[in-house]
Amino acid sequence: MGVSSPTSPASNKLIRTQAFTSLQPASSSETLARKGFGELEVERRGTTDQRVGLPAAAALEVLDLGLTTTDLNIARAATAVVISYSFFARGDTGANAAAGRLVVDGGGIHFSEDAKNLPRTAPKTLTAPWPADSSVHGRCPHALLRRFLALREAAWQDAGKPAPAALWQMPWDASQPVPSCVGAWLAKLLGILSVTAPPGVKYTGHSLRGGAASAALAAGVSLPAICRWGLWTALDSIMLYFDPLVDDTPAAQIFFAHLVRRLAGSVQ
Repeated sequence: MGVSSPTSPASNKLIRTQAFTSLQPASSSETLARKGFGELEVERRGTTDQRVGLPAAAALEVLDLGLTTTDLNIARAATAVVISYSFFARGDTGANAAAGRLVVDGGGIHFSEDAKNLPRTAPKTLTAPWPADSSVHGRCPHALLRRFLALREAAWQDAGKPAPAALWQMPWDASQPVPSCVGAWLAKLLGILSVTAPPGVKYTGHSLRGGAASAALAAGVSLPAICRWGLWTALDSIMLYFDPLVDDTPAAQIFFAHLVRRLAGSVQ
């Protein structure tokens, strides 16, 4: 399928939509790794918050859009939102994601943590294997990331420039994306999909963090696993993100089944 790109020759362009506008006390570097969308969860204690977590079903709609769109800006935005959701919207997999640290291959999606960002946490390479159900291999974060990486490489080759370290930066960007871009991309995508929040609440970039945490918990992921992948270090902090009324759904399983610890007897 062809994909429109601002750098492609006019004869090869497809119709494009308008580009988008663009715990314990932690050290400043670790805070930046956990600081998705310019907001700190520890600042939220005791405050009224009208934001609500993004349901896994809505995140899956974004994924589907990213897999089918012919617009490179939408493909970039959808992939950034889906990957952020998959990693609980931690800052180093959001706008600050580095191309060399987030890859996908036959073994799954691999994210290599940077020790400079995690002085209080031993860095690891976090791996999300491909879904055990092969029927969804074409409809999962892995497939979307693989598609975007191929499109991104082609776009930079067409521009005659080497791809930068910033994963979400494209040749037509004046500068690399900043945390607020992910929230703006989410708002644009939800508008395209006609997805709205319930009355009295709203979806923002930070809704990815709470929505992912609630969906993972409902899917059967343990609290320690959610804390480690999302870089929460205080229970009173992560509890602010959980919605106990969220049910397990097929969409939640697509995003988080790999984090569910299964008993030895249940492994096929």
